[in-house]
Amino acid sequence: MKQLAYGDSWLKKLTKYKNELVSNVVLSIHEVEHLVKPLRRSIRRSSRTGNIPAFIHIDLNDICDGNYDWQKVKEIIINEVGWVAPDDEFKGLHTSCQIEKCKEYSQFQRFYHMQSTMIPFSALEISLASQRKNISKEIAIKELKETMGFSLTEVPECKNMKDYLRGEI
Repeated sequence: MKQLAYGDSWLKKLTKYKNELVSNVVLSIHEVEHLVKPLRRSIRRSSRTGNIPAFIHIDLNDICDGNYDWQKVKEIIINEVGWVAPDDEFKGLHTSCQIEKCKEYSQFQRFYHMQSTMIPFSALEISLASQRKNISKEIAIKELKETMGFSLTEVPECKNMKDYLRGEI
C-alpha cells in the first residue's frame, strides 16, 4: 500500500527491481492528484492503528471446484451484494462499468506499440474462458468485437476518463 501512495522505496530503486503491473497502478493513482493525499493519510493512519488495508485475490475457479461459470458468479454477486449488472447481455466475463473499455483500449495500445510487455488481462481472461468452455467461442468473439476496448482507434468511453481527469465531470 505504501508503494501505491509514495512510489518505489529506496531499496527497490537501488536494486532496479521492476514490476510493470505495480508500476502501472502507481502511475495511474498519481495521475489523479486528489486521490493521492487521502490515500497517504489513510496509510499513515493504518500504520499507527495496525489496520492495514490489503489487496486480496479470490480464486473463483478454485472456489467453483475448477468449473468457473461466470453466469453463476454474476448471480451470486447480484444476490449477495446487490451488484447491478451491465445492460449488455454479451458482457460474459466482466462486472465492468463504461471505463473498463477505456482501460482495455489503453492497455492494448501500450502492448500494440511495444511500450509494454503485458498482454491485456481481459484478452487472456476471455481466451481462457472460451478454452475452458465457460463461454462459447462465438460469444467470446462477439464480446471481443463489440464490448471490449481492443481497437486501433480511441473508444468513445475514453472521453469519460479524460473529462474526469480535466475536472469537467
